[in-house]
Amino acid sequence: MAMSKIYRFGLAPKFTAIVVAAVLSTGILVSAAMFFEGHNRLRDQIIDNNEANVTLAAEFTRHYIRGVQESLAFLAKNPAIIRAGSSGDYREVAPILPEFLSGHSELNGSTKRLLRLTCSHGTKES
Repeated sequence: MAMSKIYRFGLAPKFTAIVVAAVLSTGILVSAAMFFEGHNRLRDQIIDNNEANVTLAAEFTRHYIRGVQESLAFLAKNPAIIRAGSSGDYREVAPILPEFLSGHSELNGSTKRLLRLTCSHGTKES
């Protein structure tokens, strides 16, 4: 019978292989942890930046709408506007409304059309 010779490694090569395997495993785990930590940190920064942009836009919109509301409230407190609304005679306010509209481009088209119709209705003789 022929005996096959099995090569047996000594203790030093086995220990070296175990150390190399442990170092490689640790390196892989640390690299993966750093990758996911960087990914999560970048994601959080993007979310924070978007949140800051949305907050800024909301603040701008709030100030913008407040300005429009204050302008309309100021116009509504005008005694001529109050009299015209009560009596239905808009001739007195016909010059005021187009001037108001020219200074307030933020009002949408439907509001402008309504106010122009009101002005034109007031200028016609009944």
